[in-house]
Amino acid sequence: MRSKILLATLAIVTPALLSAGLLDTTVTIGIPTMDDYFFYTECTGTAPCSVNFGVINHGNPVPAVTNYAIPQTVPGSVVSGYLSVLGLNLTGTDVVVGLASNVAIAGNAWPFATSEASIITDLQTANTAALLAFFSDPAVLSDWVPYSAGTTTTGNIGEFSTGIVVGSISTNLPSGVPEPGTLALLGCGLAALLFVRRKAGVRP
Repeated sequence: MRSKILLATLAIVTPALLSAGLLDTTVTIGIPTMDDYFFYTECTGTAPCSVNFGVINHGNPVPAVTNYAIPQTVPGSVVSGYLSVLGLNLTGTDVVVGLASNVAIAGNAWPFATSEASIITDLQTANTAALLAFFSDPAVLSDWVPYSAGTTTTGNIGEFSTGIVVGSISTNLPSGVPEPGTLALLGCGLAALLFVRRKAGVRP
């Protein structure tokens, strides 16, 4: 009886365990920053994309970093999306933002309709609603770093309004590969099933 219950439980939870993916993003920024956020969309191809964000640090300076990891667990149904990092330089006068590799940064002014001054204020006051609206605006989505399952994409990080490249961003979403923690949890369940069957004297 116990083995049947455990089998039924595994049948229910296994699809859920295998349904998560890891959006693996790393950034390298050559200058200290502050009030940093990570924004990303999740697109399944069948429903409207959802928009999410994470606070990297707010109110405290972050030193220059190399290959700083920003892992995000996403549903296994996600196949593509856009992402970016957004923050300020230490003086609070320039926005530091991650952009797609085809967006020119060097020597260019602020490339968005929403003013840089507005974004500076939103970052300083942690106005996440306004920041999410800015990031998810269809008119600017293609300026962010795109990602898709099974590929690695890169972009650049620019400091405005002077238009200087100060870093890089790389992201990867593995295609249909369970996370190590997921496999470990599934393995524990199978081991428990084997133990119950042996204890009950039932041969496999």
